[in-house]
Amino acid sequence: FTEDELSPGAVRAGHYKASSRSNCNPPVVYTYQLQKQACNCSIYLPNIFSPNGDGQNDLLEFSSNCTPVEWHMQVFDRWGNQVFESRDAGLFWDGAFRQKPALPGVYFAVIHYRMLDNGGVLQNGYFAQEVAVFR
Repeated sequence: FTEDELSPGAVRAGHYKASSRSNCNPPVVYTYQLQKQACNCSIYLPNIFSPNGDGQNDLLEFSSNCTPVEWHMQVFDRWGNQVFESRDAGLFWDGAFRQKPALPGVYFAVIHYRMLDNGGVLQNGYFAQEVAVFR
């Protein structure tokens, strides 16, 4: 292998062969099988946000090292009532419920997703976390 062939991302999963070269002996052939290691998608969701209109932390936004393909986010209050739902990974909760500011307190966010990791592999999963609304 050359240095370029061994650069990150250049070698792909599959079967490879290498052989030794010798003037006196027959070549020895080595066979290798490389497998792609699964790269889990991570999601970061703040555990507190302040939807008070000051332009800082006004939305409950996620970030990830992967690209969303399918997305379903739900937010529930402490009694289990759904206060927010989105199937658009670019639509974030603004802290409102029925067009009024949700009460300060602890809520529960659940995200079901299908995402592409950096290698193009589809990752399925879910993420759940408590989130506090602070006004």
